[in-house]
Amino acid sequence: MKKEIIAGATVAVVMSISAAARGEVYDGNRLYTACSEDTSFNQGLCLGIVLGVVNTMSERREELRRRGLRRFYSMALGFPPSCLPKEVVAAQITDVVVQFLAAHPTMRHLSAPSLIANALGRAFPCR
Repeated sequence: MKKEIIAGATVAVVMSISAAARGEVYDGNRLYTACSEDTSFNQGLCLGIVLGVVNTMSERREELRRRGLRRFYSMALGFPPSCLPKEVVAAQITDVVVQFLAAHPTMRHLSAPSLIANALGRAFPCR
């Protein structure tokens, strides 16, 4: 089971890179489909995309903090930034994103990264 999830996450990275090279955006509909299907491959794909966005957001926030520009982070996103508790686990983050996508079907045409960031900003706002 763990091998299938790792394989799915690896494929997610490769697919994201090739899609980005072609100018395609992985949207919320595709993410919701992947996250909702109960196969090891799709669960790994879902996890890989969500954690990839979370790690990118974290790195970007840290870079802006180092430059003294952290206050611009939420303005650049267009919604509140997330501040994930140290105790949060990957499955919980994915659950939050899937619940957000299920609750907001009219937003699923938007890019997956923006929906992930929005979901986490609402669930784990910075205080």
